[in-house]
Amino acid sequence: MQLIGIYPPGTLVHLSNKEVAVVLQVHAPDPYHPKVRVLLDPDGQAIGAPFERNLWTRVSDDAPDIQIDTPLEPAEYGIDPLRFL
Repeated sequence: MQLIGIYPPGTLVHLSNKEVAVVLQVHAPDPYHPKVRVLLDPDGQAIGAPFERNLWTRVSDDAPDIQIDTPLEPAEYGIDPLRFL
């Protein structure tokens, strides 16, 4: 489980802040909080320059943690997550 993780690299996921991202790297000490690349903004619009976010680090002390809500079916979004690894 620690090597592959709950959300293996290449998994398309919906985040708690409504963004859509692809999992890039498993964080072995906390497999629920991997490194992701954000592809869609909270309104579902494609981001011109996708960016990486480490879910195991907090944005700020006042901000809530961003977490994975659910894995998504890439075909429903027309996204090939492997393109973004």
